Amino acid sequence: MDWENLESILYHLTRTTSMAADKENNPEELLLRKELYETIHILLHCLNRKERGMFEAHFFRQLSPNEIAAMYHTTTGSVHTYLHRSRRKLRQAHVRVVLGFPPEKGGAEIMHAKKVLLSEWPVTSAVLTTFIDRIGHMLATMGDQRMMSELMGVSGFAFRFKISDKTTYADGIYIFDWRHTLSTFMEELGYKVSILCGQLSQAAIPLLAAAERFPVVLPIEEAVLPFIRKYVDTGKPVLYFDTLATSPHVHEWTLIYGYDDNKREVYVTDIMQPEGKTLSYEDLAENPLRFLAGIDEKNEVKKESKVGRAIRQLRFAVSYARSGCDYRPMTVYLSYTSGLSAYDRWIGHMNNPSVFPNRYGMGQLSAVYVEAKQYAAKFLKTVPLTGEAMRLVLLASEAYLQAVEQLEMVSRKLPFLRNSTLLSPETRKECAELLQKAKEFETAAIGYLENALSTWNREENINE
Repeated sequence: MDWENLESILYHLTRTTSMAADKENNPEELLLRKELYETIHILLHCLNRKERGMFEAHFFRQLSPNEIAAMYHTTTGSVHTYLHRSRRKLRQAHVRVVLGFPPEKGGAEIMHAKKVLLSEWPVTSAVLTTFIDRIGHMLATMGDQRMMSELMGVSGFAFRFKISDKTTYADGIYIFDWRHTLSTFMEELGYKVSILCGQLSQAAIPLLAAAERFPVVLPIEEAVLPFIRKYVDTGKPVLYFDTLATSPHVHEWTLIYGYDDNKREVYVTDIMQPEGKTLSYEDLAENPLRFLAGIDEKNEVKKESKVGRAIRQLRFAVSYARSGCDYRPMTVYLSYTSGLSAYDRWIGHMNNPSVFPNRYGMGQLSAVYVEAKQYAAKFLKTVPLTGEAMRLVLLASEAYLQAVEQLEMVSRKLPFLRNSTLLSPETRKECAELLQKAKEFETAAIGYLENALSTWNREENINE
């Protein structure tokens, strides 16, 4: 047998297996073994020449990594890296074969690389609600520059407010129906989107309350890479939920704006790294919470007057404040309070001696909601109403700014930093008082908006 030739090795293994099965007079055993080695033959073609050579040397010729390093004039560490990569590729290729996908040939495949030139995104345009921030940057890169006050207001994120019922974790910021919210928001802006989402089986899923309705998927690169290539190749970045965000963030929305098949990595934005970063193809495939979205085409925006659209957005703000979010997790141990009642929940966490408020979560919650309320105030000033109704809307805007002042004091006491120090009783009491004042101001704002809507409806009926 020629140990330098993979075909010879596989032929030898198959022949000896056939002879053994013949002796055992067991045709089923013969078939199983034959299929096994045929599968090995197919799988090894996913490796490039160097990976395949090292794999053969180690697993068929039983050479040590030191011996292989000497053969290839490289380091033992490099050999271990190649063998690790080969195992991973074979594992992924095995999934492809089982699922009936055609095998990839590592040595013969054509490598591609592409990068989208993102538009400038100054700090003044960015917001901590990265779901909206990344959509804004995505649109700007496609030549559609939108004011952030419009994006925050039209999406409703300027008026959203949600707190975990457990303690002051920051996860409430992310708990909403991702697919429906993205689709309807983009439709509102005049775009159609495609979404690829899923949760990995047998993996710890972050933000399960948001992902529990996602289908269970396999950790294979072929499930995500064609989607990314499709949009990047046409000059469009892809919205991506990154569970490897740079500290102090745990996970955030990002944009994938390029890929490199040779390096096996994608280019990704990161809220803490203006220059961006890279993630490996393996990182993408093994992200336990998969969510990617690309913009397909412009849609015709529904014919609706600016006033009619504004009225609808004000109604959303009032409804959300009074009744909360209509998205409810199915997982029984996950629960959240939203709208004005979220203030009561937050204050309750501060006043309850048996609850240990999460200091880190407090920092992110206060920072995000300070900014959101600021945009609520800005958005309301752009509402195209007139007369008494507009006066009431402007009063609501001012009330939101007063709520912001109280939340800012909470944020200054508890900045968004990695900190595990427990809150002192004095700090908890001060925060509870500030949150109570913030609630009173925002409640007043909602009252003004309710009166504005009633006034506008009354005036419209008179005019008719």
